[in-house]
Amino acid sequence: MNDSYTWTPGIAVIVTCLLLRRNLRTLGWSLGEEIGWRGLLVPDLYRLTSNFAATCMIGGLVWAAWHYPELIYLYRSGRRTAITLWARR
Repeated sequence: MNDSYTWTPGIAVIVTCLLLRRNLRTLGWSLGEEIGWRGLLVPDLYRLTSNFAATCMIGGLVWAAWHYPELIYLYRSGRRTAITLWARR
């Protein structure tokens, strides 16, 4: 019996690379969106209102107006996402 073990890259490496690729793409999209909300919208709103609570409320309303149409579409189409699974409880 041969006691030496040589590791060969196989399906685990391929799956890891594919998952990493997908997660990096999602991370890039999320960071870009978050920079837009936090880096552009919030400072401008705060300059406009000079009130932290008003900035949070208006920012939340803008966020909701942007995201809810997609969430409603996903819910009605039956696609399984974290939000639509939570809403179906």
